[in-house]
Amino acid sequence: MSINIYFDGSSNPPNGNGFTMGGIVFEQDDKVIYEGSAVFGRGTNNYAEFKALWFALTMALRLGYKKANCYGDSTLVIKAMNDHCVVRDSKLLSIYLSIGELARQFDWLSYIYVKRNTGLHALADKLSKI
Repeated sequence: MSINIYFDGSSNPPNGNGFTMGGIVFEQDDKVIYEGSAVFGRGTNNYAEFKALWFALTMALRLGYKKANCYGDSTLVIKAMNDHCVVRDSKLLSIYLSIGELARQFDWLSYIYVKRNTGLHALADKLSKI
């Protein structure tokens, strides 16, 4: 059984060592089946975006899901997860590698870019700023 995962991260202020959070929404059969928020500590917006995906995959596995389409508005995260760019920042690299470890526990995953605040991604964005 597969789900759609919408994830977003936020940092306040966004370009510094801000307070970071993530929001996630799981959809199955056109229904929201899970939504959540998490606090990640201090970091950049890119840090928050990677942590939001990590949080989403962790929760999906905890809930027993092994197939998912992951939708996010971070070009860096989506490109990195699709092996279209290299993550060099050491703080981001450690999260990226942790996501890779989680991904190996899934039967199938895809990473898809969506425009900011569209569809259920708008809810994930809202949850990342609670």
